[in-house]
Amino acid sequence: MGVALLSEDAFGAASLGVIPLSGQGASFAAAGAAFVVDILVSVVVTQVTQPKPVEELAGLVYSETPKEQRTDPEASRLPWYRSPTKLAGISLAMVTLLNIIFR
Repeated sequence: MGVALLSEDAFGAASLGVIPLSGQGASFAAAGAAFVVDILVSVVVTQVTQPKPVEELAGLVYSETPKEQRTDPEASRLPWYRSPTKLAGISLAMVTLLNIIFR
């Protein structure tokens, strides 16, 4: 919001024009500013937050999940529309076909 307010025309007459950018240039600068703010907030939150115990990460983090819990023994019985592997294969085939058609 700050970049938009300081740019030439993002807010029309309310824009201050301090930054000599308009249109897409202001949007690009705003995206860069948002990225920097995101990194700073992530670092600060990481530094002030206690990490979760390893026991709570099982099932959420691959390396902390026991091997016997990583796979679903019923996965082979799932219908095609609930199977991630089958859906990935269908998606790959569709993307390949559309790339060939609309090349």
